[in-house]
Amino acid sequence: MPASRDEVLLAMLPPQAEHIQNALRPTGLRTVRVSDLNGLRASLAAGLELRLVLTQISLSDGNWRDVVRIVRRVDRAIRVILYAPAPTTELWMDALDSGVYDLVSAGDDDALRSAVLRAIPEDGRC
Repeated sequence: MPASRDEVLLAMLPPQAEHIQNALRPTGLRTVRVSDLNGLRASLAAGLELRLVLTQISLSDGNWRDVVRIVRRVDRAIRVILYAPAPTTELWMDALDSGVYDLVSAGDDDALRSAVLRAIPEDGRC
């Protein structure tokens, strides 16, 4: 279990965020939920000890590319995982080229937990 910076920010709309929060509960990681880019900016500005942002394709006021851009401006060490329904090869390559750490297919909670734990090294450094 990571010793510090153990908060995961979920930049997702409520139904998806609730599912992800429940899926991540066994990891012991704390989650913070926002549903739009303004909430993301506010959470990043609040000085939370974030190590990871999990986002979906679209938010109410933007998309995953906006999330990556905002996170990179604040702290390049914070990793971003994209949670997508039926991701295509094109989306996968585009996401990785854009700075996404990993892409997880929606509905596979085991793969989600595994990707999240891989993204958060035990020593607390990203």
